[in-house]
Amino acid sequence: MSPYEAHRASMSNPRDFEDIINAPKHYKSASGLEAITVIEDFGLGFRLGNCLKYLLRAGKKGDRLEDLRKAHWYLEREIARTEKAACVEKPKFAAGDMPAQVQDLGGGTFIRK
Repeated sequence: MSPYEAHRASMSNPRDFEDIINAPKHYKSASGLEAITVIEDFGLGFRLGNCLKYLLRAGKKGDRLEDLRKAHWYLEREIARTEKAACVEKPKFAAGDMPAQVQDLGGGTFIRK
């Protein structure tokens, strides 16, 4: 018997058992909606998914501020990746001939609008 199974068997009422592997309470709303369901349904990917996960569980598993800082860390990484992806090489246009979908940020930095 695994430690997981032993813990469940030792419970006085198995219905009170929290399935810490498949459905931990700190990732569920009061109505039973799970963070993973929202993350997958919205197709958030790794960084945004983790950001949302930490926001939703903030204060439910441990230190609220720590969870908020973790969410912020993942959000900052997603912002940096998105900003990097938005930058394009300096286009070779004559002065005043820049297409409307490109914005000059100065210093040789251009982004797609």
